[in-house]
Amino acid sequence: MDKDDYIGKSNNLFKDEKVYKKLNTNPINSIQNKVNKQVKNLFDKGFIDEVKRKSLTIYNSTLSKAYCLPKIHKEGCPMRPIISSVGAATYDLAKYINEILKISFENRTDYNVKNVFDFVDNLRGYNLKKGYVLISLDVVSLFTNISISLVKSILTERFEYIDEVVFFETLSIVADNTVFTFDMNIYKQTFGVPMGSPISPILALITMDYILDKVIPTLGYHLDFIKKYVDDIILAVPADKVDDILTKFNNYNSNIQFTIERENEGGWVPFLDTKVIRNKDNVIEFDWYTKAHLPDKLSRG
Repeated sequence: MDKDDYIGKSNNLFKDEKVYKKLNTNPINSIQNKVNKQVKNLFDKGFIDEVKRKSLTIYNSTLSKAYCLPKIHKEGCPMRPIISSVGAATYDLAKYINEILKISFENRTDYNVKNVFDFVDNLRGYNLKKGYVLISLDVVSLFTNISISLVKSILTERFEYIDEVVFFETLSIVADNTVFTFDMNIYKQTFGVPMGSPISPILALITMDYILDKVIPTLGYHLDFIKKYVDDIILAVPADKVDDILTKFNNYNSNIQFTIERENEGGWVPFLDTKVIRNKDNVIEFDWYTKAHLPDKLSRG
């Protein structure tokens, strides 16, 4: 990609005033002070010991850095922002929160698959019910569309073993202080879970599991199977309910919107770099999948 095209497209992303705010001054010292004050608060209240207090106390932190990757398989080659936050003032505190949440949530549901190999092992040879088809759902820009207020309401409902005041104070310091540089400018993320933070994947997982738990019981019909990896979902649904299921998911939260990929004429949908194929006997098979505009290097296994 031409450098000017890259910078121009990337800068256009950060003009979205719903998600980003351009700052005139560097807030790094203020953020570092907030983090260290909260670390002391956690220590004074007995949530962490002296060793943990020292490891979480921050000196000489740096601003996160943003770069963008082109989505070459999509029309117009839109950009995806990536934030490198190692060394940021909130990074270690985010890792601490992540450790707490992973213990309670990481393996909570049967929806989630660990990776492509786990997914294939789960479904290879699965006999799909008659009248069912495959679809995949994907969330549009997941991290920047999950509101922290939604996260807090989910955690309040489902996380029984926290001191809500102290935990949410700590979470807010991490979520409200995502600041990064791009093209000599400083931006603050003002909506969504913090991009590039260790806490974001677990918050996305918790939110997506919660949405599935809320939407699926309202469908009024059986799903033959449902599997998920972060925000990518594959389902086997009655052929006449495909439009309905997309509508139900998109009606749950106005910020979190899903796109759908239906079975093509060959009876397959893409999921986690695989083609998930419903063969003529309704048995699930797999092939490797490469997105358009990329070389097809792997053959059927």
